[in-house]
Amino acid sequence: AESAGGAFAAVRLETLEREGPRGPAPEAGLQVLTVVSVAGPADAWRDLRDRMAAETDLRPLDGDFYSAAFEAAGSREPGAAMPEALTVTSADTVAAAARKIVAQQVLRMKTNLEGTRRDLHPEFLHDLRVAVRRLRSALRLLGPALGPRRTQSLRLELKWIGGCLGAVRDRDVLGAHLEGLRPRLGEAASVLDALASELALERAEAREALESALDGARFAALARRLEALASSTPPLRLSPFAALPAGEAAATFLRKAEKPVLALGSSLAASAPDEALHRLRILVKRLRYTAEFFGGAMDADPGAYIRALVAFQDCLGEHQDAVVALGRLESMAEAVAGRSGPEGLLSLGAVLQVERDIARERRRDLPKLWPEFRKRAARLRRKVRVRGRTSPPLKPSPKPGRRRAP
Repeated sequence: AESAGGAFAAVRLETLEREGPRGPAPEAGLQVLTVVSVAGPADAWRDLRDRMAAETDLRPLDGDFYSAAFEAAGSREPGAAMPEALTVTSADTVAAAARKIVAQQVLRMKTNLEGTRRDLHPEFLHDLRVAVRRLRSALRLLGPALGPRRTQSLRLELKWIGGCLGAVRDRDVLGAHLEGLRPRLGEAASVLDALASELALERAEAREALESALDGARFAALARRLEALASSTPPLRLSPFAALPAGEAAATFLRKAEKPVLALGSSLAASAPDEALHRLRILVKRLRYTAEFFGGAMDADPGAYIRALVAFQDCLGEHQDAVVALGRLESMAEAVAGRSGPEGLLSLGAVLQVERDIARERRRDLPKLWPEFRKRAARLRRKVRVRGRTSPPLKPSPKPGRRRAP
C-alpha cells in the first residue's frame, strides 16, 4: 500500500474463522488487517492508515489486539471486570440482587465455555467450575428470593455439571501440584513422569465425559434455565425477605456465614483431623462468596476482609491438595510399579513423604493466618451493622438430597 505523501506499508489481510456447529465458518469470521512494516514520513503514514480504514471498512483497533478481538467477536474477555449494571448496590432489593448475582455467574460461565470445550487452557475450565460453584452457593443462599423449587432443581443440575468439570480439574490440579514438587525430590523426581502418564490417561477419559456433557441437551437446557432466571423480573408482590434492601440484608448474610467459620476455626487444635480442616475450608469458601456477592452493598469496603479470607482459604486449600494427593498416590502405586519397577516405588515413597511434610507445614501456617482474619472480621463487623427489623430467613433453600461440598 502507498500513499500520495510517499509512505509505504506491507500489510496482511486475514480471516479468522469462527467454529460453527458444522465446522469452521469463514463467513462468520473476523477480518484482521495487520501492518507488517512501515516506511515514510509520519504524516504520510497517517494518511495511508486513514485510506486503508476507509477502503477496507475496517476500524483501527484501540489498545490490546486480543481484547479488541474478543470485543469484535461479541465475546467477553476472560478476567474482564463485571459490567456495572450487574453490580449489587445497597439500593437493590434482595430479589433484584439475587438475579444480578446469578447473571454475574452466568456471564462467567458463557465467557469460559468455549475455551473449556476446546481445552485451550486449564484456566478456562477452572473459571467455569468456579462460576458453577458460585451459582450453587448463590442459589442455596438466595433460594427464598428466587423460588425454592426452582433453585432446588437448578442446584441438582449444577451439581451434575460441576462433577463433570471437577473430574478433569482435579487431575489438572494434581498434575500441577506434583510437578511443583520436582525441586524438592532430587533423584526421586523421575517417578513424576510415570505419575503424569497415569494422570494423562485418567484426564483423557474424564475429558471425553465432559465434552459429551457440554455438548448434550441436558447442559443446553441448564444454560437456558439459568439465563431465564438471570433475566427474570421479580414479582410485583414480594415477600418481606425478597423486598428487603440488599444493603440491609448484606450484614445479616455475612454474620450468618461467618458464625460457623469463627466457631470451628477457633476450636481447631493442631491435631485436628483432616476432615475438620476440609469442612472449615468449605465454610470459608461460602463466607468469601457471600462477602463478594454483597461487597458493593455494604456500608464498608470488605476488601481487606476478603484478602484475609483468601489467604486463609489458600492455606487450607494447599493442605487439602496435599491430603488428596496422598490418597491418590497410594491408589496409583500399582500402576507406578508397572511403569517404573521397584525403583519407582521407592521414589513414590519419597513423594509421599514430601506430601506429608507439606500438610504439616500448612497446619503450622494456619494459626499464623487466623488472627489476621479475626481482626479483619471484628473490624468489618463494627462498620457493617444489621439495620431494620426484618432479617433474612435463617434457613437456606431446601437441600437437593445429600449435597457434597461446592
